[in-house]
Amino acid sequence: MGESKTGSNTSIGVVDADKLQRLGVKKATAVRWAPTISAALKAGNVSEPRQVAAFLANALVESGMLEKLVENLNYKADALVSLFGSKRIDMDTAKKVGRIEGLKKQPANPEAIANIIYGGAWGMRNLGNTEAGDGWKFRGRGLFQLTGKANYTRFGKMIGKSADDLTTLLEQDEPAAASAVQFFVATACRDQAAADDITGVRKTINGGTNGLDEVSVLYEKAKKILGAA
Repeated sequence: MGESKTGSNTSIGVVDADKLQRLGVKKATAVRWAPTISAALKAGNVSEPRQVAAFLANALVESGMLEKLVENLNYKADALVSLFGSKRIDMDTAKKVGRIEGLKKQPANPEAIANIIYGGAWGMRNLGNTEAGDGWKFRGRGLFQLTGKANYTRFGKMIGKSADDLTTLLEQDEPAAASAVQFFVATACRDQAAADDITGVRKTINGGTNGLDEVSVLYEKAKKILGAA
């Protein structure tokens, strides 16, 4: 592997603290996460610069620049419907559980929100959430915000842990990174990234295109930093 032309005499495609900082990660956070992310990518055999760039761009957006490992469900009522669709949560329900500002100020109810948007027939079909409360229990965690009992179970089998075990493990650095790499490798993400299809990668990870603009900007920046041709 050659040397990056974009600075810091480090190998192309390799993730280090300097490169994370250049992507906008705080210095202390970058120092904390660089070795863990590098080890997870190596274990998953993800090294091609476009693939690493796509992984990082999505991980940074999903985790708030590596600052959070548990999904933030503090949604406004109107945002719930626009983000998840009226078939999963109608406006009347959204007004009861979502955040409302102004004169009728109301805090969001994250647990209720999770059980609605990740539960019911949709949650059972798409996430394997079969029991009441599974939406909240198996809400997004890890660098890719792994969501749903089925995804928790799939990753758990790889490391010899139960889905229940992962509700705490995914809030720790190594499992958080490993789960994201496992998802990246097990789905179409790696091939999509190799083909420079960041929209496809985003859809695979997010289930839609929420955050695509931010991901796209970080992806292009990461490609340059990582020495992608």
